[in-house]
Amino acid sequence: MIHLALPESIENYYQEAGRAGRDKKPATATIVTSARDVK
Repeated sequence: MIHLALPESIENYYQEAGRAGRDKKPATATIVTSARDVK
């Protein structure tokens, strides 16, 4: 799973990233950001 922006909260990220690894299968979640994304 690749996120192209920061999630609203760490809880949202955890939930979204967890969906990638359903059924105990391995998964990788990555956030791609730029300096504009950080406030």
